[in-house]
Amino acid sequence: MDANNLDSDEVFQRVLSEQATGGSPVDVMVSNASQAWADFAERPGTLLPYKSPELAKLPKNATLLPNVYSMSMDPLSIVYNSTLLKEKPTGLKSLADIVSKDPDKFKGKITTRDVNGAFGFSVSHAFTDARPEAWSPLEKLLPLGKAESSSGTQLEKILSGEYVAGFFISAAPAYPKADDSGGLLSLTFLDDGTVVLPRGIGIAAKAPHEATAKLFTDFLLSAEGQRAVAEGGLTSYREGIEATDGRHTYQELVKAVGTKNVIDVKYTKIPDAEVKAFTTRWDGLLGR
Repeated sequence: MDANNLDSDEVFQRVLSEQATGGSPVDVMVSNASQAWADFAERPGTLLPYKSPELAKLPKNATLLPNVYSMSMDPLSIVYNSTLLKEKPTGLKSLADIVSKDPDKFKGKITTRDVNGAFGFSVSHAFTDARPEAWSPLEKLLPLGKAESSSGTQLEKILSGEYVAGFFISAAPAYPKADDSGGLLSLTFLDDGTVVLPRGIGIAAKAPHEATAKLFTDFLLSAEGQRAVAEGGLTSYREGIEATDGRHTYQELVKAVGTKNVIDVKYTKIPDAEVKAFTTRWDGLLGR
């Protein structure tokens, strides 16, 4: 099996372009770009109708859209340099309270994801939509912050001390970085709302290897496949997967923050006017 690693939105642009010319080599698509998935799935003739038999053993939120299922459910976190930030933040409000004690010290030292990208918009909008009161701590944090377009860049810069802390950083790449940092990097979930971004998987219409694509999807949703998902660094969500030896689970997250503090990103299209209003407000606080 060959795999292409593309940007979140590029996955769908590529497949749509290939399908339009009548010959796409794509069997399966995997992406956590929730809005791009919603746009793609509503177009006729893009996805193969398929209901995996494994769905009967999975929670309802395993189905993100018709014929689109969750491969993993990855939480967003706060990551900080423990030598530079002595007081442990427990959430967004907590982090805002810490930095607002000495804002000059933290100017330009806080990082978050660029909301003009698919990932950054999805997780940040989901958080403020579920917690409208969060704009108050954001008004303290964002003027001190800088936006980045990848979790990898954020983690490297927090590790080097260029940033003191970052919020809405995917735990998937953060877990191993923290484990390998000798205690320099610390990760915490947000007690005032931890966003979980599902990673969708769907089979392309007219997949050249339809049977194999179905078997692969079934495997990823199975107990064995979900164990493999966790071992690969993502967060499994099927019941019965043990959170140990570097494996992380959705159930582990719920236990840590409580059901009411989990915010699941929905795979729905946000109206353009709402997107513009949100990004304008967010970028305005960043001073962009």
